[in-house]
Amino acid sequence: MAGDGASITRSSATTIRRTTRFVSSRSGTRSFAIEPAPIILEFGSTIVRVGYAEQFQPQHLIALEDSIFDHDDNNNENNNKPKTKTNVTKTESQWYLVLAPTMEQIYDRLMCKPSTRRVVCVYKPYAPVAFQKALTQHLWNLGVPAQVHVDSLQVVPIAQGWKRGLVVHVSREEAMCACYADGYIIPSTIQIVPTGYKALLRGKVNETTEKTTYTLPSSPSELDSVMVEKLLNEHDPGSLVVALLMCFQECPLDLRAQIVSNVVFCGDGVVLLPDLPRRVVKKVEQLLERTQEEGSLEPSAASFATPSATGNPVYAMIPVNWSSLRPLAARLTLKSCAPHRADWISWVGASLWAATWNKYDEDETPIPWIFLPSNKTEM
Repeated sequence: MAGDGASITRSSATTIRRTTRFVSSRSGTRSFAIEPAPIILEFGSTIVRVGYAEQFQPQHLIALEDSIFDHDDNNNENNNKPKTKTNVTKTESQWYLVLAPTMEQIYDRLMCKPSTRRVVCVYKPYAPVAFQKALTQHLWNLGVPAQVHVDSLQVVPIAQGWKRGLVVHVSREEAMCACYADGYIIPSTIQIVPTGYKALLRGKVNETTEKTTYTLPSSPSELDSVMVEKLLNEHDPGSLVVALLMCFQECPLDLRAQIVSNVVFCGDGVVLLPDLPRRVVKKVEQLLERTQEEGSLEPSAASFATPSATGNPVYAMIPVNWSSLRPLAARLTLKSCAPHRADWISWVGASLWAATWNKYDEDETPIPWIFLPSNKTEM
């Protein structure tokens, strides 16, 4: 009997130790339930990546019928319709209808009840406000208990574990770059140019279905010439090369050396054009190594032509300060997204961020969860 009593005592002590793991460190009397891993949704222009936090790749890829953020038809060969930026001016109700079939597919693929898991939404910076509101309303109507929205640039460094560097995200409609230091994006360094990989595509309208099919130029020489003209042109304020240089210039002086030694390219455009990061960095390096007499980055007069003459909007640019940027040429280093895919790295970063900070105690987590309104809960 004595032996049985000792066994019961040891068992009780073990149970107490296990129980204390689930008690908040701030209060010994308050307990809380374990939350299941949140759902991670990354909205691209043509695809939605879906999965659970703690995973290193999306569980489902949902292709969208049309590019939801697309707002220009400049590359359509047979398009005689007036050019309108319809998707930019969509109302919240219109966005709600656009997102409805996608949201239904998401939970059909995951096979889980919306009310059982929180949701982390990832999308490009400065996405239309109407889109953000429509997405939020969809999740509330589905009964999601809590949600948080983050931008795709913010979570890229989390996937690779570095603290200082420069992220270049090439999407369908635009390219974005920003400097990252000690857990935060430096707002003044954010550069967005309206030159995504769609600038290289050629669209052809099917007369029967009236749908446009986009493909890359079949000739390598044609693809090369278009890439040089659209993305690598130092005289075009809308090119990726100029955006990168402007990002360098806006970066604080004491951080430049560390940040330019860790340049990471990501996004769908990097998967479609694997050689793009190398060519952009090489071009920037060549420009920085030039002497002041050999040339400058001041845009040509054609870059500032009026919209009526070119059909495109006018973009302004601050002249690049050569004297301060030239020493960076020796430190400029391109880093790979490995072991993650370039188009998945934002999703992976959000997954690790949510998995790390999805604390059981709401007072201790830095995730700014937005909880389901009380009127929705009562319904």
